[in-house]
Amino acid sequence: MKSIVNYLFLISILFLTCNTSIAQDSLIGHWEGEDQGEVGNIHFNKNGIALFIFNNDTLGGDSFTIGGHEAYLKYTVEYSEEIHALDFIIYLKDNDVEVGRIPCIIRFENEDNIFVCMNFNDESRPTTFDEGDTIQMTRIPLEKNE
Repeated sequence: MKSIVNYLFLISILFLTCNTSIAQDSLIGHWEGEDQGEVGNIHFNKNGIALFIFNNDTLGGDSFTIGGHEAYLKYTVEYSEEIHALDFIIYLKDNDVEVGRIPCIIRFENEDNIFVCMNFNDESRPTTFDEGDTIQMTRIPLEKNE
């Protein structure tokens, strides 16, 4: 009996590890969505760097200037729940100090569509996908990325 319990425990851990890895890999790539009639993109790379592109303006990536300082934009995701916690975090390059954070939630509709709800008003994380703050994003196929 003890070996069955240990076996089930091991299977559970492997299942959770695989699901988290699949979800993390699923987010990596280029996503496109529309907000208030404007098309924007978010690029997530495998190293945790994010880049926003709206109306040919960029914010983020591994090097950009904010307030006269060199910075970079990272993202973190907590995949433990169906609605995942997503944070975009701005760090100064010279000392890796966090200077800003945008708390979000994200939900995968399928492998090519996600819903992202961002809170630009304060530092609290959204708890629901309110229509006004939520953007549906679609993965940009590799051919369009090149």
